[in-house]
Amino acid sequence: MEEMTFEELVAAERGEIQKIKDRVAALLDHEVFRGECGQLAPGNVPMNQHGNMKSNLVLSFRCLEDARMRLGKVMQASQGGVSCFDRPTGESEQIQAPA
Repeated sequence: MEEMTFEELVAAERGEIQKIKDRVAALLDHEVFRGECGQLAPGNVPMNQHGNMKSNLVLSFRCLEDARMRLGKVMQASQGGVSCFDRPTGESEQIQAPA
């Protein structure tokens, strides 16, 4: 069995994070959250902690997005720092720093 390159290992981890992101996003549609009308119980106290739960799911998703992006930056740096989104620019198109 051939060993994976560093870039392949990083790409595989990014793929695993994507799978977790998808599962976390699916939790937002879980039946525990269905049928909520957003009303408060007497005394304006939430009847449950679902709002807090959803907020933390969203934060978890964003942290996973960040981790996946940072692994992408690792791959980018290992390949000389060139982004797959970088475009070659002509001399006249380069942004000049203010004097």
